[in-house]
Amino acid sequence: MLTFFAAAPLEKQIVVVCSNLVLPNDLLEFLDAPVPYIVGIMNKTNEVQSKLTNATVVDANRNQSREVFSEVEM
Repeated sequence: MLTFFAAAPLEKQIVVVCSNLVLPNDLLEFLDAPVPYIVGIMNKTNEVQSKLTNATVVDANRNQSREVFSEVEM
């Protein structure tokens, strides 16, 4: 939970995975938005996982959090 509160003021993209929070599948493109957001999804499918390139993921069901960063070639 501390990760969630640390990421919010930094305007990070935050994804909360929980069986009670729902982002309709029709709106999964929202995860590609280049702006900060807080959104809830039911589970991490392969499609969702591929869209999470720079986000803080809070798994409320497992009480876990992690940051996801895309690899940038230099």
